[in-house]
Amino acid sequence: MKRCLGAYMVVLGMVAMATAQDVVIEKESGVYVGARLGIYNIKSKSDVDMTVTATGNGSILARDTGTEEITGNVPGGALFVGYKLSPQFRIEAEVSTFSADYTVSWSSTKGTVTTTMLKALGYWDIPLENTPIKPYLVVGLGNVNYEDKLGGWSLTTSGLSFDLGVGCGYTLTENLTLDASVRYMTAKMADVTEQENLGNWGPPFGNVIYQETWKVTLTSLAVNVGIRYIF
Repeated sequence: MKRCLGAYMVVLGMVAMATAQDVVIEKESGVYVGARLGIYNIKSKSDVDMTVTATGNGSILARDTGTEEITGNVPGGALFVGYKLSPQFRIEAEVSTFSADYTVSWSSTKGTVTTTMLKALGYWDIPLENTPIKPYLVVGLGNVNYEDKLGGWSLTTSGLSFDLGVGCGYTLTENLTLDASVRYMTAKMADVTEQENLGNWGPPFGNVIYQETWKVTLTSLAVNVGIRYIF
């Protein structure tokens, strides 16, 4: 109990010292640029519908479904440019990317999922007095380019993403701010359909078509640290 009380008093003393000094405030408005590095906890889920259809009589000769999931913690990064509208509001354009390696469970084949994301983000910087620390909320919409490569096979698609997160900036100078954030993203990709003609099987089947339809969703929870410079 005494140790906890002592630590609490130390924290109070540090806060009092910080507030007693001159507080550095970031510029109230202007263009800024920056970069982020982070760890992304990702989950990529692909639902696959497979059918074999006879074109001669329209019958479905076979149908199956499957699911592929890729999960893990992977590094990623982002570059961004933004405009600070006021002490409380910012808008930003961000380009980010990450890659995840995986191994197919039923074989030793290795694959890689790569994403490149272009996002429009909006920030609300929560005003606090007498401190260089400024917490914020962020929301965003964007486009995700998604590529899955496995051996000689590949799947490429894209979709709309939605971001929601919280973070905190620490002002070093009126131009330079450190940044840390936690951001959740979810994205639904456009369905991808691949077909292969298995040839003419004769009456009553005619040409037989094998078809796969891939339905991909992607989610991530990213912990980022970064820095920005306002002009």
